[in-house]
Amino acid sequence: MNEKFLKDICQAYGPSGSEDEIRALIETEIKDYVDEITTDTLGNLIARKKADGPKMMLAGHMDQIGFMVSHIDEKGFLKFVNIGGFSEYSLFNQRVRFQNGTVGAIRSERVENMKADF
Repeated sequence: MNEKFLKDICQAYGPSGSEDEIRALIETEIKDYVDEITTDTLGNLIARKKADGPKMMLAGHMDQIGFMVSHIDEKGFLKFVNIGGFSEYSLFNQRVRFQNGTVGAIRSERVENMKADF
């Protein structure tokens, strides 16, 4: 693995259920080292290297925590729900990137008492 691949895969769009871009990056990176690559009905990338001797399996997640827009208000502000787990209080002022490349920042409506939600 090289530095460019690591940068590309970290910047790829891939929330749960939309891992196509990440899957394509991995497939391109490993295709010269395996004998067979398939994708199952759930979207898992399966690569096989034929050889004699002990068998080994490497497994990992391709998806990322993401958000899905649930409402756009009259001022153009977006409300969203999570795809995956996260602490909503760690999101203040974090940048987000939409599938179309648009970049935004997460802000919050007034919060009276953050401790009340814990």
